[in-house]
Amino acid sequence: MTEFEETPNSTLLVEGKANVEIEGRAEVFGCSVERLRVPKGRIVPILILEKSLIRISGNYIRLNGSTIPESWEELAKSDFNSIFIFGDVDSGKSSLATFLVNRMDGSKDVFDFDIGQSDIAHPGAMGYAFTNNRVLHISQLQMHDGYFIGSISPAGRESLCLKAISKLKNLRRGDKAIFDSTGWVRGRKARDYKLAKLEILEPEVIACFGDIPYYLDDFNTIQVESFVVKRRSRELRCEIRGEIYREKLNDSFIRVFKAGEAGEVKLGNTSLFSGEEINLEGIIDSVVYAERGYDFLNVFTSTPQKPSPNVIKSLCEIFEVQEVNFVSIEELKGLLVGLYGDKYLGMGLLESIDFEKKEIAIVTRIGENIRRIDFGEIRLQKLEGHEGHEGFKEYFVRVP
Repeated sequence: MTEFEETPNSTLLVEGKANVEIEGRAEVFGCSVERLRVPKGRIVPILILEKSLIRISGNYIRLNGSTIPESWEELAKSDFNSIFIFGDVDSGKSSLATFLVNRMDGSKDVFDFDIGQSDIAHPGAMGYAFTNNRVLHISQLQMHDGYFIGSISPAGRESLCLKAISKLKNLRRGDKAIFDSTGWVRGRKARDYKLAKLEILEPEVIACFGDIPYYLDDFNTIQVESFVVKRRSRELRCEIRGEIYREKLNDSFIRVFKAGEAGEVKLGNTSLFSGEEINLEGIIDSVVYAERGYDFLNVFTSTPQKPSPNVIKSLCEIFEVQEVNFVSIEELKGLLVGLYGDKYLGMGLLESIDFEKKEIAIVTRIGENIRRIDFGEIRLQKLEGHEGHEGFKEYFVRVP
């Protein structure tokens, strides 16, 4: 650990992983700090306010003055009651959100709509928090409610994301509202999604990192600068999500729930157990469970199946359905799920399904009363990290 004295009005840009101890006065994004752990993939600006003794384990660089852009300071002093933060991936959106939480007057509603790098909830979910306090990062805020999407990208799931945004918007109760968003800002689909989101939220101002795109011409916008030194690679962002999954599953245990019509939980984002069980013996090999519903046929198998288009077409005609879903039960082990009680509680992983008893086993650390389980589209597989810690690799799964 490096130890040194630092003069006032200087900034230490600390790159994670790192640990910092400060004897003196310093702040991060307007929040006082004495001890700080900087996670991997994040760069934190520590502004030294008086002569201080610093101890750092990790990489850092020293700069004169503050790295907080003047545009951030002006925005925090403004009279806007609702601010939408707009920017590309790794432009500094969550850092600006943190600064606004700390510097704006009054109580704050903080909405994290970035399902890829969610700070308040977890990857694959949107989170909402209410606070009167200052924080070193919005990831320290306690989630008061949220909405499970089950994917790390809104592309192809725009309707579900907009439904979630509309629901979460109604939770507003603070003096100010801060909306953090995804970095999906380029292309027609991204444009349409952003515009629909803005129509729902109706923010008083949009804080834009970099150039303001043409499709925001009809909105009140302010250009803000980024202090971000470098962008994270796709691989690093995946590794960071894996670390978050691991933290969210610390001290987890297995809970078993009865599903189906007479079950204790409802299932969402899936048609599982919403059809009538049928027998496909002699028609398809390795079938563990099959059901026919209003417009679907679900086939769960013990080994992966890749039926030809002709087979799918024949099954649709025989059973008079619009879609046929083949799923291997091994593909479902480790599936990311969202757990709800009276509100959104957090994540879990699907451990197993007992099709005969219609029971679902979930790995989670949530002990509250769970009434609904939403299926996601991501399966997590454990792997060993570089330092011996268990992380997770993500795989896309198409669940019925």
